[in-house]
Amino acid sequence: MPTYQFEAARGPVIIGSLPLKLVFQWAVSMPGVGVVIAFIIGYTIHTSLMYDYEWVCRKVYLPSVSRLLNLPLERIAWNILSLASVPLQLFVVMRQYILTFSTSPKQQYLRIVLVISSVFQSLFLTLLATVGERESGG
Repeated sequence: MPTYQFEAARGPVIIGSLPLKLVFQWAVSMPGVGVVIAFIIGYTIHTSLMYDYEWVCRKVYLPSVSRLLNLPLERIAWNILSLASVPLQLFVVMRQYILTFSTSPKQQYLRIVLVISSVFQSLFLTLLATVGERESGG
């Protein structure tokens, strides 16, 4: 029977092996790609729902992003991509936190602000994707 010996790693092994720039680009671009895919679906399938609809005060002739993202099929595409970017964003924040771990005590405040603001940003994006701004449209 083979025996295994585990040794402590001297740094982040898995997290350190992924290129941070690529993960950051994916995390930032995924919600935008979701909006573009929602526009493509909306222009091909739901054109009549995007133009010439009666709203609160008058008839609207131009499509709005919020109305487009409230359509059922378009909402699914945007939700999947925007929610998939949240773990990547938190991964980037965790990686930056690890990279700046041995900084001076003066910069500890900046590290804490980075983590707190990133968590709030990820929470806001998650709530926007799941709850969102719903229009009645009438």
